[in-house]
Amino acid sequence: MVWAPSKTLPHCMCDGFFTASLYDMTIPLNIEGRIVNATREGHFVRVEDDRANTGGFLVYEWWSGSDGPNDKGAFDSWVESEETLDRFFTESEWTVQWLAQ
Repeated sequence: MVWAPSKTLPHCMCDGFFTASLYDMTIPLNIEGRIVNATREGHFVRVEDDRANTGGFLVYEWWSGSDGPNDKGAFDSWVESEETLDRFFTESEWTVQWLAQ
């Protein structure tokens, strides 16, 4: 079961996933998430805290057949702070089904 939470609903924990959208901006680190409203098939995202090396965060994004230079054919974006990370996800308008850990 997948749903995009509203401003008044808590996280939904279903089938080992929890879902977050632009209304719920707790972006987990080092956890893969499936972008459920993606236009690409098999679209995933993972955010890594890279402040120790670059001072910011790396956002890895891949999909079925992607051929980026990173693991799983991922492409990466860099953002400088938690605020810009939140803005990155807000502007993407993704609804992400995060793999629960």
